[in-house]
Amino acid sequence: MSWDKKNIETTNWFNKKYYENVALKVKKHDDDDQQDKRLKNLKCKCCYYLKGDMISGQAFTTSQCENCGVDISNPTTSTNKICEKCSKEHNLCVKCGGNLD
Repeated sequence: MSWDKKNIETTNWFNKKYYENVALKVKKHDDDDQQDKRLKNLKCKCCYYLKGDMISGQAFTTSQCENCGVDISNPTTSTNKICEKCSKEHNLCVKCGGNLD
């Protein structure tokens, strides 16, 4: 078995689609058309537009707020770093702890 022309064409097609998907995410990040929804969800532009489709496990998980130490319940294994109270009080993203704006 060798890497033939069809394999190369298929790989190139997937690479092009991947690039287009990344470029679209960057455009959405830059445009921030969903700012109201993003801020309601207490997420920075990077977490909302670029990291939004990260894979996580389906298991209820508890983590601690990295600012105040309170327990945070999460419906998946993708845990928040900052609790909602600290996010609102300090204008921080619940996912990464960076600034919301």
